Amino acid sequence: MKLKIILFILFISSILFISCNEEIVSPSEDDILTSSLIGKWEASNYDIITFNSDGSFIDTALGLYNTNYETHYVLKGEYLVNNGIIYFSNVSLTYFKGWESPSVISFSTIIDPKKVSFTNDILNMEPVKILEPSNISNNSLNGEWQSIIWLGCYEKSSQPNFRGGQLKETYNFNADSLICHFQTEFLFQTNMQQENRNINYNYSGSSLNFGYPPYYTVEFKDNKMYWFYYSVNYSKK
Repeated sequence: MKLKIILFILFISSILFISCNEEIVSPSEDDILTSSLIGKWEASNYDIITFNSDGSFIDTALGLYNTNYETHYVLKGEYLVNNGIIYFSNVSLTYFKGWESPSVISFSTIIDPKKVSFTNDILNMEPVKILEPSNISNNSLNGEWQSIIWLGCYEKSSQPNFRGGQLKETYNFNADSLICHFQTEFLFQTNMQQENRNINYNYSGSSLNFGYPPYYTVEFKDNKMYWFYYSVNYSKK
């Protein structure tokens, strides 16, 4: 009888052990990437970006002035890693060199999402513009595509002077004429001028260019279009 009781206890214990193990959730690839990102990273003479554990970031772009590299502008905001891509939000400009000049009326700069990967201790970030078709499903460049991105800006006539918001870009590609109609629309109150113009383009295979840098590598996935361009390596400071 005692043997039966002992075997029953062992059986129940093994079930509980298996059940507890099944509840252990391994960190996702995005969780691992996020953990690896935390800290300050530098691309020599180009950019310094800090990812904080609370989901905030500070991005300091550098520029060559005379013979020294100095701060060109600073962006701050929040970030989130999803499917190996860093998405930025609540972005605002906090500084840009020369803002004190009476002749400066406005300044703005965008920040695209970035595809991230690691090689040993080196962080590689590849900016990517993500576009969705305006109306129906589309897996070709031809037609109208839209992208909503974040930017930071300075406006002398606005309060506060330093802030940020979202910008909608619309690209309408005509494969017959190889002309793209390009429009922008600010999704926040601003006096900055919107764009509305035609651009000549070339598209061959997965390569897209508008006749000037950056030149894009195009991918289609899940009814979205991804434009990748010049990746940059960062080392931890």
